[in-house]
Amino acid sequence: MTVLFTMIRREIQEHKVAFIYAPFAVALVLCFVIASVYFGVTDIQTEEFNFSTEIYDEEYQEGMLQASPEAKARVIRAGLIFLGLPILLTIGFGLLAYSLSTFADERKDRSLIFWRSMPVSDLTTVLSKLLFVIFVVPLLVLPNIILLQSVAMLSASTYFVTNDIVPFGYLWTSYFITDWFRIIFSLWAQALWSLPIFLWLMLAGTYARRPVIGAVVPLVATIVLEGIIFKTNTVLEFI
Repeated sequence: MTVLFTMIRREIQEHKVAFIYAPFAVALVLCFVIASVYFGVTDIQTEEFNFSTEIYDEEYQEGMLQASPEAKARVIRAGLIFLGLPILLTIGFGLLAYSLSTFADERKDRSLIFWRSMPVSDLTTVLSKLLFVIFVVPLLVLPNIILLQSVAMLSASTYFVTNDIVPFGYLWTSYFITDWFRIIFSLWAQALWSLPIFLWLMLAGTYARRPVIGAVVPLVATIVLEGIIFKTNTVLEFI
């Protein structure tokens, strides 16, 4: 077990740019944008999206005051989850790149030879990478989401109370700390659901000289051959 924990720590150290620094940088940018909007420095208005304090007119304020606790909690939770999507997308791309390159990089820089000289089995090595992807990375994401949600709640509450829209505690009464546990469990579930993708990319990175080609070409070839020979698309639907 100690060896396994050591291997997982190694993965964290080797990939902290993708899974620690990058999501933290995204979270800081989002925090700055959110604070800038609520403190009147800027706003974001497009045809599909409007993030501006101009929406808080008298009609909107009346709707906020009359909203039921359940409806208020539902809207606040949905908004906070939406704010974290850029962080999750950053982590998602990082996981795909990690799965595709982790074994390929070790073959390329010959570090695989060093690790195989250590008293560590191949099973432990593979298991450490899977545990890192499924359980550890979501834990690394959570502090960034907590930071972003806290800044968003504090900025919005400050704006509301200074402009006499709603009391400062209006949002915080629907802000449940238990939601953070729900987030981490949902991220673990999503990682488990995506496990076949990670395994396939790791397999391609293990055996193919060009991992991207090794991951894409067999799937495309199988889909095309199935369509030509059997006139079906079962593999594509499964993927």
